[in-house]
Amino acid sequence: MRVKKNAVLASVMILLLLGAGCGSYGKLRQQSGPGEPMTTQQLKENWQKYNVLATGVEPNVPSAILFDRKDDGREIIGDRWWTLQEGKDVIATIERIETQLPVGPYYPRLWKVLGPEDHLYGYMYTAWDHAVMVIGDDKTMRVMDLPVPPFLAVSGPEIRDAAK
Repeated sequence: MRVKKNAVLASVMILLLLGAGCGSYGKLRQQSGPGEPMTTQQLKENWQKYNVLATGVEPNVPSAILFDRKDDGREIIGDRWWTLQEGKDVIATIERIETQLPVGPYYPRLWKVLGPEDHLYGYMYTAWDHAVMVIGDDKTMRVMDLPVPPFLAVSGPEIRDAAK
């Protein structure tokens, strides 16, 4: 029992220390409505204006594509995200996400990626409705990976087999 209490106490202390040393968090806001002109079609056409990253199981099974604005002096980075440098790869990744099976509240949507004071860092297209994004002191946003798309994470192999 004493070991269990010490482990819990140590875990709480580590979380508090980590929380004190972290920057602020980014957030996703849905890209829709009047005055919200960005679309996936525009991102396909103007992908060169962005540093484009993708994540997922592999390039054929992406869970998200991220468009980091080149013109804002800020950077979006992430472990386990790969860079897309060809227009055909950007288009293919968007189309693969578009065709993923919706599962409950999880369906492909275009999100604004916002930092402190709602500064627009870029856009994310994914079926997920959340992502962990930490902003450091140097205006760099670190986005944690989204390792699998929702139709694989939520429903498992039954959905995957039915989709074949």
